[in-house]
Amino acid sequence: VAGEWSPPSAAVTTAIIPPGPPRPPEAGQWNGATEVSFSHPELLRGGSMGAYAIDLYAQPPGGDIAFVAVLSADAEAANGGRQPDRSGRFRFTLAAAPLSGTVFRAMITDPAGRTSPPSDPVIVP
Repeated sequence: VAGEWSPPSAAVTTAIIPPGPPRPPEAGQWNGATEVSFSHPELLRGGSMGAYAIDLYAQPPGGDIAFVAVLSADAEAANGGRQPDRSGRFRFTLAAAPLSGTVFRAMITDPAGRTSPPSDPVIVP
């Protein structure tokens, strides 16, 4: 009927999603005390869907691998993140020094929920 309006349509949104999951963290390092760090060549900037996250896992000698901590890729350097220009390393500070032989690995989850392969192992000497 002329002059009648239908209810409004839902809002339109656009999400730009990379073609595959993120690459794994690289160049893992143990600082000899309580810090494990990783680098990543990509900016890992989130968007309207959320932020990238870096998950840290540890496996003590003879034990099972377990989740330790998560860090937002948007975290400030003072909180374990990279510099504002996205240079530097992601740093995880542990509550206590792990046992010798503990293996750490990290994985990145993108805003769409896709997870990278695990990083190469970082082994506490």
